[in-house]
Amino acid sequence: MKKFSILLSGVMALAAFTACDDAPEAATPQKNPQPVIFQNADVQAALAAPLAQASAPGALPLNLQDYRDENLVTLMDNISVTNIPAGAEVVFELELSNSASFPAEATIPLTATTNADGTATILTSDWNQAHYDLEGKSMTPKQMYYRVYGYISLDNTRYLIGEADPANPSNVLPKSYGAGEFAEVPFELIIDSAYYLLSDATTWTFADAAPYKFSHEGDDVYANPVFTFEVEFADASEAKGYWKIASQKAIDAADWALVYGPSINGDKSMTGKLFINGQAGHITEPGTYTFSINMEDMTYTITKKTRPDYVVVASNASGWSATDGKSRLLYGEKDGVALFRGASVANNNDGGFKFVWDETWHGVDFSTAPDAANIKAPVDETRLYWFTVDTEVPSYTIKEVTSLGLIGLGGKWDPETDVVEMTPSEDYLTWTVDANLSGEWKIMINNTWDSNYGSGEGNTVVFNAGNISGYDGPHTVTLSFAGNTPTLKVEPRQ
Repeated sequence: MKKFSILLSGVMALAAFTACDDAPEAATPQKNPQPVIFQNADVQAALAAPLAQASAPGALPLNLQDYRDENLVTLMDNISVTNIPAGAEVVFELELSNSASFPAEATIPLTATTNADGTATILTSDWNQAHYDLEGKSMTPKQMYYRVYGYISLDNTRYLIGEADPANPSNVLPKSYGAGEFAEVPFELIIDSAYYLLSDATTWTFADAAPYKFSHEGDDVYANPVFTFEVEFADASEAKGYWKIASQKAIDAADWALVYGPSINGDKSMTGKLFINGQAGHITEPGTYTFSINMEDMTYTITKKTRPDYVVVASNASGWSATDGKSRLLYGEKDGVALFRGASVANNNDGGFKFVWDETWHGVDFSTAPDAANIKAPVDETRLYWFTVDTEVPSYTIKEVTSLGLIGLGGKWDPETDVVEMTPSEDYLTWTVDANLSGEWKIMINNTWDSNYGSGEGNTVVFNAGNISGYDGPHTVTLSFAGNTPTLKVEPRQ
């Protein structure tokens, strides 16, 4: 055998991968090229047509769907090999990235099989999965970057093929067999009908996963690929708090290879990529969390709940109830500011009122002490007030509701001239007006857009929601604050 010059510095042996029969394997490892260590091999090859054509100027996107039935994509052809040790094999590796800088965290290597006919091929499914892992399942063409290196595989070790640097012959560079960028489309998008949270807080058993199904809005998972699930991790520690996500297909087949997770076992990130046959993420702090997964982009976002579902204004006027206030203040956004907002009655008959959320009472200065003083309302008698409450700072504002009215009738939206005033009941819980309805309208409080109600689900109204519509002609409109949430009744009038 001819003697070859082998640079010993930086030798990296490939680790042998093993997997338990009862646990998912790790996601595809990500790495950059090894140091140059084998420089005298004479291995020639040309980039094959699919990738070479796709990376040409003005080319159409490479559609992996075209190679799905063939099961293989040709990476290299016209391969010729001389001057390699006996028993050695030539291996080509395609590195894909969604970044021109090929960072380790966004680069996936795909090993091609060198064939006797002078070609090197990659499994289409592996190439497609790399696209999913980098860019998700969207059918919109995505810009990808690639580079191809050759390796000599000998005695369970791979050596990166190198060549002399033309500018400095004493320096050795990796031999590039192709590099560039191209647009790519993955397999036809397939989103499952349902997904389930497997975790220490739910279950690790496929048969028991049904109660832990993610919620989804709408019937079309392709029109809306986002699924959500709220869960409480009462115990989150080094030994607890782990999670994965199972598709309906995984549940039906009881197959861990179809379960999604991050690429690193125990990953504590609150956002990241989902990988099929992935590892377990890790929640480290007790609390209630919302999982949001986008199965087109193959991403997840986990948000720890830091605010209550609602805030109650409890007073003599509302029966001093922690849950049945008249009415609850709900979380909503206006001009980028998200607060708990709403109208509620209050009086000072028992010294004022308190705010209640998460079963905790808050008095003056938001004190939660059992003997904390009540907060005084501006007027001693029962009135309806508009509240805004920030439970995180915490802070609040209170403003007496002096007028309520319909705006937008007949396409007129000027708060100074076009509000049709409503009349309150003696206890300020019910407001009514007879009006000739047409088009779209809302209910305005104190003639300002800062406090208004729009259409909610059923007969409810919601702060700053969309316009109310669907009525035409004379009607009696009644807005009631007697329950937990304000309700609207619109009745035809003769």
